[in-house]
Amino acid sequence: MVRGDVTTYAEAPEVEASPLYESAWAARQAGRLVFTCSVTVGETSGVRTSRYKHSQWSTGYLIEAIESQGWRLEHLDHVWVQTGFDDAGMGGGHARSQGKVNAQMLFRRTESGSGRNRPL
Repeated sequence: MVRGDVTTYAEAPEVEASPLYESAWAARQAGRLVFTCSVTVGETSGVRTSRYKHSQWSTGYLIEAIESQGWRLEHLDHVWVQTGFDDAGMGGGHARSQGKVNAQMLFRRTESGSGRNRPL
């Protein structure tokens, strides 16, 4: 049986979101037609077969904020990235792993969007 804690947050950490707002704004002002970005939306750590911890964040507010600048979300995908692994002293296949889940987003410039909303 797998036991663990899952914590869900309404928003991604501000340290990751603010640069994305600013980058989207700069790309629009530069006349770019496509804007891509990646943001961490989850983190996992623990022993896969017995205990783990998972935290996750919603990207809804981020997508809304970028779209309010005159972009339209065209594609969203999620990728798990391993950031750590330790099997020392954990015989029997109980290795401890760490990772994060990144949301990869592709936005396309809208012609009808005003693009007047400054970054939050």
